[in-house]
Amino acid sequence: MFDEGQHARALHSLLSGEGPATLDAIIGRASDVIGVVDADFVIRYVNWTAPGLTREAVVGHSVFNLVPPGYADVAREAFEKVLKTARISSAIIKPE
Repeated sequence: MFDEGQHARALHSLLSGEGPATLDAIIGRASDVIGVVDADFVIRYVNWTAPGLTREAVVGHSVFNLVPPGYADVAREAFEKVLKTARISSAIIKPE
């Protein structure tokens, strides 16, 4: 099991240099969107985006830029739960 320092170093390694290409080779064609969001809620990696978005427009920006207006609190709660528990979380967001 990783401790926090090992986890941070492994994640940094995957997100720098040739790391994103390695992630793409492993999960780039997954049917689900798989991303990495840091503790400041900035998107560091995403395997693919929804139509109308590009990876370049998403990576390096706040995850809350993708959350419909009025749902930032719900999304923040879900992301904070993941950071606190290291377990999968979800939020139900139904844009009008």
